[in-house]
Order: sequence, then C-alpha cells, then structure tokens
Amino acid sequence: MVIRRSQTIAICIVLMLSLAVLAGCGATKAVVKSVTPVEGMVSSGFKISGTSFGKTRDKSSVTVGGKKAGIASWSDTSVTATVPASLDAGSYPVVVVTGAGTSNKVTYKVLATFTGSSPLPAMLNYFKSKGESTTGMTFSVVATSTANPDWKLDKAVKTGTPATYFIFHKTADGWTILDVATSFTAERMKIDGAPSDLKPPAQ
Repeated sequence: MVIRRSQTIAICIVLMLSLAVLAGCGATKAVVKSVTPVEGMVSSGFKISGTSFGKTRDKSSVTVGGKKAGIASWSDTSVTATVPASLDAGSYPVVVVTGAGTSNKVTYKVLATFTGSSPLPAMLNYFKSKGESTTGMTFSVVATSTANPDWKLDKAVKTGTPATYFIFHKTADGWTILDVATSFTAERMKIDGAPSDLKPPAQ
C-alpha cells in the first residue's frame, strides 16, 4: 500500500501532538496568590499560597530574584521556602516553577541582615539602621531552644512602645537575626525553621 505525502504529514502531526500531550503540554501553570510575610531577612522562611503547584515537588522549584529558595514543605496549594542566603537587601520577584512553566510574580522584600558576636550588638545595629534611639531600652532573653541552643528568642523593650522580638540563629559568622516582629505565632516560627520547643512569646 502506497502512503501519500499528505497522509504522511497528517500522521507526523498526530504523533507530534501526542508527544506534546505526554510531555505535559496543556498542564496548568502554578498561580501564586500570596506570600506571607511579604518581607524578611535572608534564610528566614515564607509561605506561598496558590494553586497548581503539584501534589509533590518532583523537579519543581521556587526562585527569589532568580535564585533558588530552600524548600521546607510542598503541596498543591502551599509551599514553605527560605530566602536564599546570597541575596542582598532589596525587592525581588518570587515565582514557582513547575513542569507546566513559570507562575506569575509576587514581590518579596529582602531586609538587611544583622549579625554579632552576641545578640546585643546585632539588635543595636538593627535599631540604628532604622534611626531608632536605644536610650532607655532594655534587652533580655525570652527563651533558648533546648533541642538546639543555636536558636533563641530575645526582646527589646522601651517604655511607651510595644516590645520587639528577635529570632536568632547562630551560624559560623555569629548570632544572626533571622526574623523581627512585635509578636510571633507558632506557625511563623515554624516557617522560619525554629525548633519546635522554641515557643512564641506570651502576649
């Protein structure tokens, strides 16, 4: 049986379309609806909420400013990641990359990092960077992880203003501020990677 040229072309087209479908053509791209929190320091955690991330991570990834973020957990609607340590302070796009392509962009602000031989100079430099006077301010330890003493929670208090809490993680460079807030939740501390025995401060 002789196959005409037109038939050969049609067969080739069908085969190409079949291969495209098998390769994932037509799959839904990930959609990022929100990033929480919207700013943080390098190595701190953030949660991405959205759709079509994939039930398992496989080869999918998250990038911040084009640099791959560390992944702590992955589901079809939620991803927990960490800010790449190589980023400088500034605003960067966060995207989720899956086999279907690249998601929409959501802006994340990377804050300056503060490290000291002990937590105190790191906290002093943090307030200095914000132009805030530390006169009359008291600093104290709220808690230190028993499971991993390289993690601790400190606070700074000044009369007439809310307390400021600092999550510290000790690295080879010293005590580094990982996150700062006037209050923390257990979920946020977990996203930051803090040990489970390091509890949020009582409010």
